Amino acid sequence: MANYGKYSVANRLLLLRQYLEANAGRNHVVSRQELEDYLRGHEITVEKRTIYSDLAALEGFCGLHLEYDPHKKGYRLLNPPFELSEIRMMVDCIQAAPFITEEEANALTAKIRSYAPTKERGDLYRYVDVRDRVTKAEESILRKVDIIQEAFQKSLQIRFRYYKVVAKRQERREYYRTEYGDEYITVNPRTLVYEDSRYFLEYYSVEEELRLAQDLFPSRFEVARMDNLELLDEIRQKADMRPHDEALALAEKLIFGKETPITIRFRNNIVQDVLEQFGRDTPIIPVDENHFQIVVHRHICPEDAQALLSFGCFAKVIAPPEAVNMMNEYIRDMEKLYETGQEPYYVLSQKELDALYMLPEADEDDFDT
Repeated sequence: MANYGKYSVANRLLLLRQYLEANAGRNHVVSRQELEDYLRGHEITVEKRTIYSDLAALEGFCGLHLEYDPHKKGYRLLNPPFELSEIRMMVDCIQAAPFITEEEANALTAKIRSYAPTKERGDLYRYVDVRDRVTKAEESILRKVDIIQEAFQKSLQIRFRYYKVVAKRQERREYYRTEYGDEYITVNPRTLVYEDSRYFLEYYSVEEELRLAQDLFPSRFEVARMDNLELLDEIRQKADMRPHDEALALAEKLIFGKETPITIRFRNNIVQDVLEQFGRDTPIIPVDENHFQIVVHRHICPEDAQALLSFGCFAKVIAPPEAVNMMNEYIRDMEKLYETGQEPYYVLSQKELDALYMLPEADEDDFDT
């Protein structure tokens, strides 16, 4: 018998717990003889009554809920670390994550499978074909997210290089530069947002020193486009963001106006596509045997026109007149682009951008909610 000294009881209980969690479950039983054989494989020989007292100790002190099945002559574990359905869900979420490599996804799911009973691990080899998954470990966004989360926990600033993709034959990445020519951007992290399968970092701008040389400074940064991300020793500064948020709301109101109920008519054969675009809880209003309508609250702006054009001739804006006119103008502009042989719309210069984003001064009443 192995000599564990004063730790012999603790070691025996740990081995029994590991074996029960790996082999017992609601649908699987473990017999007393199996437990004795497992301990014997670790050079521990015990009597039958010792097994019973150890199981009682596991229930009383370790919180295991064991139930003896007299028909199968074995013990069930009623509270495993994870239910099989929970493990399946975790495996599917990991396999479907586009921001980790396939190798990392397989390694993580292998660890998760170890929490399932041995006899059921074969059912957990699940694979999801993820388009646009990162292929290199250094591109894994999880490493960048870990640094940002550490910045939140330690209340520190971060700095990084931020790029945009440009249409060049050789170097496709072009890094933003500050007005002083520095490629490194220092910010105070505010919030990490996961949206449209991408991570975004929102930040505090305590002072007005954050300016780019040739571009408008982004309102938030996409984590995937950050390079050389690192923590700084500077304490993260916080600011009252209410004036900033109110200014954004006012800008949206001045540029797009208030949200308006827009009535859109569709062909019946694209109901599923409409629900996926506007939400599964969108009320469907039947019109006739071939058509239905929905009413959505949207800004009357070109972005919504682009989304509606993806339905082609299967969708038509019915009301209000302002939305109908906007669609007509948008379609005429596209038609003119092809008929006259014009080039796609050019990028605005910095002077034109400044003029575009220069908002009129607002009264205090404009900030009322």
